[in-house]
Amino acid sequence: MHRQVYYNNSRETNNLPAYIDNLFNRREYNMNYQDATYSSRPNQARRKRRVESRLPIDGQENVGTATVILASGANGRGERDTGEAALFAEKAFDLAIALRGNLLKRFTGRSMIEELAIVEAASKADLRSAIQDVEVKNIYLMGHSTYHSVALTDGSADWHDVGMMVDGHQKNGVFANLGCGIIIDKDPIPLGRYAISANGRLLGKEDSSATFSEMSDLRQYSVLTA
Repeated sequence: MHRQVYYNNSRETNNLPAYIDNLFNRREYNMNYQDATYSSRPNQARRKRRVESRLPIDGQENVGTATVILASGANGRGERDTGEAALFAEKAFDLAIALRGNLLKRFTGRSMIEELAIVEAASKADLRSAIQDVEVKNIYLMGHSTYHSVALTDGSADWHDVGMMVDGHQKNGVFANLGCGIIIDKDPIPLGRYAISANGRLLGKEDSSATFSEMSDLRQYSVLTA
């Protein structure tokens, strides 16, 4: 991510709206993730076989229709960042309103309406919980990312990690990676490939960057080929 220093760690929470307004006026702010760990991970073919060997073979899918929006708390270097966490939470709230209207109620660390939840400063455990919950149909990820991986609050998760989180069923809804989609591997595997069934859809950027201002506008993203 190419980012000017607009955020100061001493920033008070009540300055957030001004910070966001300042950010919106800088279109160069994008959601690239400098995932230094991805290229050093084990052989791709072996990792694929490991995931595919444990996927459900009976076509099991979610039974519910809930939607979870996971808002990361990490910056583009994969480091925990309270300023970024607040920004992603605001964009998650915008997306929730776009999905369900303006009746959303805000709770500490989580926002819910009917079957929609926002998890702020989302961790790998939160992603695992959403993937393994049979009541959850749709998962939206907001954070710095590549085509293959995302920076969550407690570290990086890639397509292999997501696949290893699958337990007993896959999603027949949407798995959306709403950060950047820069491809950094010769065998491009999208982040949510193994989380969805044949009836599911992957949304994201395909070898291109996403800007902060467009993260809650799903029209800016493409349906990816798994």
